[in-house]
Amino acid sequence: CSETTNWKVPFANCIEVHLTWGLNGHQVYNTSAPDYNSMFDLFAPETQAWLLETCQLARAQEELMVREELMCWIEGFKNFVNLAGGIFPVESPELASQALQAFMHQDAAKPFYGDVSTSGLDYDGPANFARVRLKINVAKTGNTTYRTAIRKRWEEFAKSRNEGAPANVGVMLMVSSTWMQMEMEGI
Repeated sequence: CSETTNWKVPFANCIEVHLTWGLNGHQVYNTSAPDYNSMFDLFAPETQAWLLETCQLARAQEELMVREELMCWIEGFKNFVNLAGGIFPVESPELASQALQAFMHQDAAKPFYGDVSTSGLDYDGPANFARVRLKINVAKTGNTTYRTAIRKRWEEFAKSRNEGAPANVGVMLMVSSTWMQMEMEGI
């Protein structure tokens, strides 16, 4: 697999990076249960803007190797709100919640199922967590040294975003199953 941006890795073999807000990790006495960050407020306008900005900044940094062909759910949500005649970010938390419910019922939102979790059924209620998923132009099975270097770039990106995050956004977790597998294999 080439390590240049001129060559496109097939999507099925691209590393997928998840940037997730609203999770602290797992519960202390039940490691299979998530520990949600109660400060995370997806329906606050500054949170919506922060998630969009994070997605856009990751795309703008060539060294992160983000593929342009796939959008983040928050980009799709912004497009939906704007096409419906609204303004993004949605100022009213109640309207933001209703807009999310309407958006997630569109066929165009099917690729984003699982990217937002709320306390209620059918995307109702406060958000538990939200994530943006980005495919990067690095093969899952590519050169280990190169994959490690790209991972370090992503760790620095996550650290810099977390340092300036508003309180109602909270800490972003950066996760990739490929990088987790590399850790388990001792690579």
